Amino acid sequence: MKRRILQSLRLRAALAAFVAVSVSCSVPPPGRGNTRSEDIYRRNCVLCHGINGGGAQGPPLIDRPRSPHEVAAVLRSGRGEMPSFAEKLSPEEITAVAEYVSELSHGQ
Repeated sequence: MKRRILQSLRLRAALAAFVAVSVSCSVPPPGRGNTRSEDIYRRNCVLCHGINGGGAQGPPLIDRPRSPHEVAAVLRSGRGEMPSFAEKLSPEEITAVAEYVSELSHGQ
């Protein structure tokens, strides 16, 4: 009985370590060699649009070229299921993340 409990605990610890390492390797922490616009994107957009804009719960942002003006307009007003970020982000932050998304969509 004790042996099964120990095996179960070891398996859970190994699984937890694997998950922790996987997450830390796949999403670089904001602020470590990243630009301000990347930090804003990672804090606000990654869950829906993916780490590189390829899509996740929301649509991809790299399926076609997007202008900073187009992206900023969607950020301010929202579209479909995407909420407006006008109350959450400053105008400067909206401009920064719009330029970042535009660069992603142009493959830069």
